[in-house]
Amino acid sequence: MKHLLFILSLFLLLNISSEKAFLGAAPENNPINNFEIFWKDISKHSGIIFPKKINWDSVYQVYQPQVTPNTSEEELWAILIQMMEVFDDEHTFIEDVAKDKVYVSGSHR
Repeated sequence: MKHLLFILSLFLLLNISSEKAFLGAAPENNPINNFEIFWKDISKHSGIIFPKKINWDSVYQVYQPQVTPNTSEEELWAILIQMMEVFDDEHTFIEDVAKDKVYVSGSHR
């Protein structure tokens, strides 16, 4: 029984340690980093930037200076919504699951 507990404990320890090795450290949760992650994610994965001829780099230049370490969650949400307006496409949306909020570009909700 002691061997089984030791093996289970060792397995759990290795499993928890390997999670960080595979996934890396969690990104910092702050307004500047969250903005950067959002912008890069849209840049890499949005299929609508090219067909709509959106200059996503210009969007960055306009909105990035508005984000500071003191930007509140609500202020950041408002900035992200303004950024999404350039798409004007109801297939493009952002969601704040924790606050049960969704913004759909082009819906003007």
